[in-house]
Amino acid sequence: MRRATGLERLVPDPDASASPVTVLCVDGDESGLADIEAALGDDEFTPVTGTSAAALCHVGEVDCVVSGDELGDVTATEFLDDLRERDPEVPFLLHANDPAPALTEAVLDDERTDFLSRDAPAADALLRRRIRGMVEPRRATRALQRLLVGVQAARDGIAVAGPDGDFRFVNRVYATRLGYHPDELVGRPWRDAYADDAVEHIESAALPSIESGWRWTGRCAERRRGGETTPTRTCIVGLDDGSLVFTAYGADDGGE
Repeated sequence: MRRATGLERLVPDPDASASPVTVLCVDGDESGLADIEAALGDDEFTPVTGTSAAALCHVGEVDCVVSGDELGDVTATEFLDDLRERDPEVPFLLHANDPAPALTEAVLDDERTDFLSRDAPAADALLRRRIRGMVEPRRATRALQRLLVGVQAARDGIAVAGPDGDFRFVNRVYATRLGYHPDELVGRPWRDAYADDAVEHIESAALPSIESGWRWTGRCAERRRGGETTPTRTCIVGLDDGSLVFTAYGADDGGE
């Protein structure tokens, strides 16, 4: 059985984006609140409901906030301001018929917010689609952030070269092995990181296998800043866009 690379061990589960979306639904109009809850009441969504701004105490537990414009204790504009103080990034959708112009302007000026009229054709389906459209990019961004943090913390050296052959990302371990800071390697060709004979071997043996959909694992000589070379067990994986992921295993990892 092949061993997963350092990068693979850190990649988020692709099914994570399909997990239920938790939505904080707030509306002073209980019938309107019931309509929103009914529209989201299935396995794809988990609604958390409230009738006033006090419900914002749950904002740290949800993926998205949906609100009407009748909130009783505060105006909808004040509600949005309070929300942004608590969480500047959580998606917010205003679900109302005729919101005040100032509120509409505040919503449209914020790329993290959206507006949907309750009277829109197929409003329930649109509501679900809008929420998904707001939540999924945020989930993807968070997953990428977690991935990058994990890659930086990995004990293996990991680098990603773009389709043009230049490094796009280098973690600290990979750069330190070669005597560089990560920023010094980003933008340089991956070939600069290997001895000439190692480059020839990668080009003749590894890349054809990768282009056929396989990964390649073997020993190749890394080239350090001073010119000296060190044989290192390396795994190279190709991505769909033609990028290459290099994993240089730690010195204590000598097995195949």
